[in-house]
Amino acid sequence: MAVYGNISYWNERYSKEEEQFDWHQKWCGIKHIFSELNIRNDAKILNIGCGTSKLSEEMLENGFTSITNIDASSVCIQKMQELYKDQQNLKYMLMNVCDMKQFKNAEFDVIIDKACLDSVLCSEDSLKNVEEMLSEVARVLKSDGTFIIISHAQPNYRLGYLQKEEYKWSVTIKTVKRPMLGVVAPPVDDCLHYVYICKKGSVITEQ
Repeated sequence: MAVYGNISYWNERYSKEEEQFDWHQKWCGIKHIFSELNIRNDAKILNIGCGTSKLSEEMLENGFTSITNIDASSVCIQKMQELYKDQQNLKYMLMNVCDMKQFKNAEFDVIIDKACLDSVLCSEDSLKNVEEMLSEVARVLKSDGTFIIISHAQPNYRLGYLQKEEYKWSVTIKTVKRPMLGVVAPPVDDCLHYVYICKKGSVITEQ
């Protein structure tokens, strides 16, 4: 697992992989959550640790109109910029999620994390990196914005990082079934992925 926190690992991996790959879930597995949260099609969305996922492409096909994608792997971003160079509503930027100074405060309505937090927790100085990451996410998220995390980890391994007063969000947990094929996350005791919904500005009820 430790390699997942190493940018050189991802650069090497993306240099070898020709096909796009979705970690944890594809759009079809989580789109109902976006509907339940009433996320507008014109919401300004940030996808952190985007990798070579087709998530943003599929969201665009489903009517979303403004999606910015960031990743710390230069190889990944170069690939995605070339692949989507004709898609004006998809932006790909080389950026470390722990330092998003290129973005203004309260710039995004929605921030999506599909395995990014899981990877950061595999890095050296993981506690420091997670604090920096979540502080930056809280900074660039609007005062009524939503941060959606799809993780392989159960709540007792994630809530301690997320439930801090300084982030000014409430946390709701949902679950989705793991895909039957292509599961590459470390094995756990169940067949679920966990969706942590961090909502600023109001308290939402767990379902």
